[in-house]
Amino acid sequence: MPSIVISGWYGQRNVGDEAMLEVLLREIRGRIPDATFTVLCEAPEEVVRSYGDRFPLQAIPHPSPYGLM
Repeated sequence: MPSIVISGWYGQRNVGDEAMLEVLLREIRGRIPDATFTVLCEAPEEVVRSYGDRFPLQAIPHPSPYGLM
């Protein structure tokens, strides 16, 4: 089962970032149906709440290098 890692500023409720994550998850899953995801993000709880019911994923905190978390 392929495991895909995605890193970004997800979970901050920025419409553009959230749209990019949605498309990435949907498109990769469409091409690799058995893929699972690890999302490195600013707000892992929010990512799991927003996407965890539709995609097999885990979210891991990845603090901002800019100190914005």
